Amino acid sequence: MNIAIVFASLSGNTEIIATDLYSFLNTTFVHVDLHNLQHIQADELKKYDLVFFGCSTWGDGDLNLVLDIFFSDVELASHDCSGAKFAVFSLGDSLYSQFARAGELVEKKLTELGGIIVSPHIKIDGYPSEEHFDAIHTWALHVIKNMSNIECRTRLT
Repeated sequence: MNIAIVFASLSGNTEIIATDLYSFLNTTFVHVDLHNLQHIQADELKKYDLVFFGCSTWGDGDLNLVLDIFFSDVELASHDCSGAKFAVFSLGDSLYSQFARAGELVEKKLTELGGIIVSPHIKIDGYPSEEHFDAIHTWALHVIKNMSNIECRTRLT
């Protein structure tokens, strides 16, 4: 399975989670790439079987600046993600009423671009910790297992 992990991070917390996920998956899967969203085009994501998309929420439910720029560039350049499969992880602070809402917004935008969300997003509260790393590892393995089941069912039909 050809996997990408992309992230949009301003404070570095989303990058920490993405890098940890990369290290975890890279020990098991043949091809895993890690990309800062600032250095990749949406069209490039279609070459992967699965894209883990990391984002953070700013303020009370807003996308961070990196995400705003990425999705604006996608619209201006008429890029699309047709057929690309995504699983989103979203960081935020549960003190806000719109906790980790960026995950929902990113899923909606990726779907509008033709992407397929293969698993509900996971919300991570606060600063990265061992507890968060364990949760993201478990979630990622669940996503990959679901992907394998989807691929098997597709081949049988």
